[in-house]
Amino acid sequence: MSESQLIEYKESWREEHLKWICGFANAQGGTLFIGIDDKGKVCGVANAKKLLIEDPYLTNPELAEICNLTEDGIFYNIKKLKSDGLIRRVGPNKGGRWIVNKQHTISQ
Repeated sequence: MSESQLIEYKESWREEHLKWICGFANAQGGTLFIGIDDKGKVCGVANAKKLLIEDPYLTNPELAEICNLTEDGIFYNIKKLKSDGLIRRVGPNKGGRWIVNKQHTISQ
């Protein structure tokens, strides 16, 4: 999925990104993904893997609140992290937990 009139990627949240949200609201809608660079590569949210190690029972809504992202943004990032083999989910959606691949270093 590349950037388009309806999709915008930003590496981190900044208040100035509110203009994109207003632009989407005034047009035909769209999605703003935080934690993804302009080439579509997931750069993640600072300390996201550390959060999942410290509390592997975090839910997507809780991650969204902590990382100041939408649940769609969390879903997209989690999907990418899973496909890259960085994390995996063990157990059901409710009551399961995250496992972070120990082969990858954690940014502090």
